[in-house]
Amino acid sequence: MLKLKLPYYLFICMITFYSCEKEIELDFNDENQSLAVYSLFSPNDIFTGNSFQVQVSSTQSILDDSESQYLEDATVTITSEQMGESTQSISERLSFHKDGSNQIAYRTDNILPQDGYTYELKVEHENFPTVIAKSFVPAVTEIEVELSAFKKSKENQAPDFTRYFTKASIDIEDNFNTQNHYHLLVWLFYPGIGWYSVHIEEDVLTDQLGADATIINVENSPVFFGAHFNDKEFNGQKKELNFDIAFSIHEEDFPTEIKVQLRSVSEDYHRYFVEGFRQSQAGNNPFFVQTNNISNNIENGYGVFAGYSSYDVEIPFRK
Repeated sequence: MLKLKLPYYLFICMITFYSCEKEIELDFNDENQSLAVYSLFSPNDIFTGNSFQVQVSSTQSILDDSESQYLEDATVTITSEQMGESTQSISERLSFHKDGSNQIAYRTDNILPQDGYTYELKVEHENFPTVIAKSFVPAVTEIEVELSAFKKSKENQAPDFTRYFTKASIDIEDNFNTQNHYHLLVWLFYPGIGWYSVHIEEDVLTDQLGADATIINVENSPVFFGAHFNDKEFNGQKKELNFDIAFSIHEEDFPTEIKVQLRSVSEDYHRYFVEGFRQSQAGNNPFFVQTNNISNNIENGYGVFAGYSSYDVEIPFRK
């Protein structure tokens, strides 16, 4: 008798649980969308050009995994004012540009980033709240670079590839009265190809710069790579950094130049890159990632508007 009742009880249980199911609709209100802005500007960086470039898109629903759609009908204005001076501010409405490299941005024709100036960005669109952001261009920090001789290593060497190591040494002057932020990058130039980033030894630099430094190699993130640090450990003294760089190249494909680039960056720039990298390493599940942990200097919106200055030292590549 028990054998006959068991299937009956299972059937009743299934019906009971099924009848308890309730369909719940998740209400993600797209009316709360805001403008998203991305703009890094520098007066002397060959990678970004001399003009302001501002990319404008909108935030997306948590369920929308499509690519960002850049807005072409926004009104974008930049106002410049010299820091410490009572001169009249100058404003320019940016024009929208497209080119063959898929770069879509608003650009200035007259106002160019300069040291010692502060800038205000204003973006208006009929479907979104107006956003405002402010930033400035820090003074250039000059460096001197010394490289030891390149040497061949067989450690972890891939077939048909040669791995070279070298030690770079740079000096950075420190102003004890202010806290400065930096972004260190190393590049190699390949004829016919262009500049490629280089691996920076993480442990060695972290020991010299302190636990607050964030060293990111390009294989971890092509967006945030480089050494991000401040001068808290400098104590008003000149800091000498020594670190190894490493790269793999084919025997017949050697670069011709190596570039060590030190960017003096605003705090908004520094926080955006460091916190953005940590966010990118937290996984891609939108339900468990705290998106509001990334610093944001866009009032009424999201993104970054930040200035920096760049000092480059180029050295011929030696085998």
